[in-house]
Amino acid sequence: MATQMMDLQARFVLSYFYGPNKLPSTQEMLEDTVETMNKRWQAGYKKRQAQVLGSDQMNYYTELANSEHSMVVLKLQLKSSKSFLENLLNFREDVFKIEDTVTFVQIN
Repeated sequence: MATQMMDLQARFVLSYFYGPNKLPSTQEMLEDTVETMNKRWQAGYKKRQAQVLGSDQMNYYTELANSEHSMVVLKLQLKSSKSFLENLLNFREDVFKIEDTVTFVQIN
């Protein structure tokens, strides 16, 4: 679900602005970008698809969650996606409580 991804992205950025994480050097970031793009080209992506996550979506979620220690959002996203597929008419009524950085409970 897009909202969980945006939550992970926001937490990721905030962990660098206000939290314990430090940005890598410019050189390291450039090398990482080149490596990532080379993998995409080798996988058959075209330039117009460069931003597409496709089958790498779970790797992206996991990397974001691991980098700022918030696996709970990833787990919640997986549960929400499953609920969406299994109960399309009522999945929005699910209510969850986040217990800590790895645990959530469904309230209803």
